Amino acid sequence: MERSVLGIEELPIQTGFDTKDRRGDKVPNVLDNFDPAVSGISYRMDVSHITIAQENGPSFQVEGNLVLWQKWKMRLG
Repeated sequence: MERSVLGIEELPIQTGFDTKDRRGDKVPNVLDNFDPAVSGISYRMDVSHITIAQENGPSFQVEGNLVLWQKWKMRLG
């Protein structure tokens, strides 16, 4: 199975936003491991933990790498 980027869209929050400007659409075809123990990269330590509680259970479903949430479907990985 070939993997490819279907599209990269910018949010229109910048001055001079132009949907025709496609520079930067190329995503490098590189696998990387972001585990600090493997990569040697240190991450920010000033970020507080976040706790999210869903009293009635999760409002999403996960099926393999497919996440279903409300009317959205997202594949991760």
